Amino acid sequence: MAPSRPAVDAHAHLVGLDREGSGCIASPAMRKRISTRFVLGLLGAKASTPARDVDRRYVDHLVAQVESAPSIYRVVLLALDGVYREDGHLDEGRTNLLVPNDYVFEIAKRSPKLVPACSVNPLRRDALAELDRCAARGAVLVKWIPSAQGFDPSDPRFAPFLARLAALGMPVLSHVGTEMAVANVELAYGALERLRGPLEAGVTVIVPHAGGLRLFKDGAEWDALLAEMRRWPRLWIDDSALGLIHRRRRLFRVLETPEIHARVIHGSDFPLPPQPLAFADRIGIKKARMIRKIPSAFERDVALKDALGIPREFLTRANDVLRIRTGPA
Repeated sequence: MAPSRPAVDAHAHLVGLDREGSGCIASPAMRKRISTRFVLGLLGAKASTPARDVDRRYVDHLVAQVESAPSIYRVVLLALDGVYREDGHLDEGRTNLLVPNDYVFEIAKRSPKLVPACSVNPLRRDALAELDRCAARGAVLVKWIPSAQGFDPSDPRFAPFLARLAALGMPVLSHVGTEMAVANVELAYGALERLRGPLEAGVTVIVPHAGGLRLFKDGAEWDALLAEMRRWPRLWIDDSALGLIHRRRRLFRVLETPEIHARVIHGSDFPLPPQPLAFADRIGIKKARMIRKIPSAFERDVALKDALGIPREFLTRANDVLRIRTGPA
């Protein structure tokens, strides 16, 4: 597949366990979660594997997977800030997962395909300075999980921070609904309506996974997302994780709603691997098995979505929204 413009995966995770080395924090509860056990298994590691070794294996795996994905020109690598107290200091006791911005900048140097994205909790006392610092270093967006990071995106106190985001032209990738991979600190902060504050401030907001995941009343949740997208021209979605069995219904809703296709960005949600066999009823078992054999999860995700009929423009849409450099790496 050869899109006329560079293809960008705008949603890939950097994770780590080594507090002393990489600076990453993973709480005891986080280390027991299914998402963490999956990553360890992917790396051939165990709970007893030294944290430094886990981090090294993850980075090696990430770079190898990126470099063996010919369809993808750039991959946006996400940081994740922690939970902060009202005094602006990090609250390690309530932080389940933290991936420092500096660690993302460091690892992004490992491949010309990797592009850094920062994460800045607006509650931190140096939020404005950190945002400016990250923008100057080339961060292309800000990653939020408000329900897991313990802040309300519409809090009036964040007006200066939101104004700076808008002035920088820095989009926010912000989760909505119940967070699956990281424990929620305050579920209410993940409501879609809480993103109206940033949108009113002129910030471009990207909602990952085409919205939240609901096993019941998903139609009502989808209709609410469409209503918000009609109201806010700066509200976008990405198609990350839509190649997983539990999100296939949301993938089909995206495909069946051409009115929003001009505001969909491609993402894989790496390291979560796409599941082509879960779509064998749509693409055929032979095709699903062929896609499953593709070594790179990034390439496999593109191949699956292509087989399912996702518009090719999704792959290149991030060029319109993010500050992706498309010249020679």
